[in-house]
Amino acid sequence: MTPFIFRLDPVLRVRTAQREERQRELAVALAQLQDAEQAIATITAEITRAREEQANDTERLQAERLAAAASYEAILRERRQVQVAVRDEAASEVSQRRTALLAADRAVRSLEILRETDLEQHKAEQRRRETRDFDELASRPFSAT
Repeated sequence: MTPFIFRLDPVLRVRTAQREERQRELAVALAQLQDAEQAIATITAEITRAREEQANDTERLQAERLAAAASYEAILRERRQVQVAVRDEAASEVSQRRTALLAADRAVRSLEILRETDLEQHKAEQRRRETRDFDELASRPFSAT
């Protein structure tokens, strides 16, 4: 019985490694997206806290304090806009990485299907050889010497 050797096995190994790399890249992109969303949530919470603090300030409102609060809020809003841009870029990257992973997965799957088909053909050929060999043995005359 001859062992089955898939002629494209080296290609399958390379494509599988590429798929794993695409999975790692997607994981990194998802982590970056999550970090950006967390930063946006943190800044938004800080803006809300600053507004509430200003609204709850029972001391006499002074122009200087109002200007400082408005300046701080403007800085926070600017930081939030930067983080939104970062998040949007990360979301775009996630989309690209998902597309790349799907393509890599399709490449691996098509090779796996080809391998399965070749294996089945190999098994069928083996069965035909065994049947032929058994038929050949059965057709030989029996000699009891």
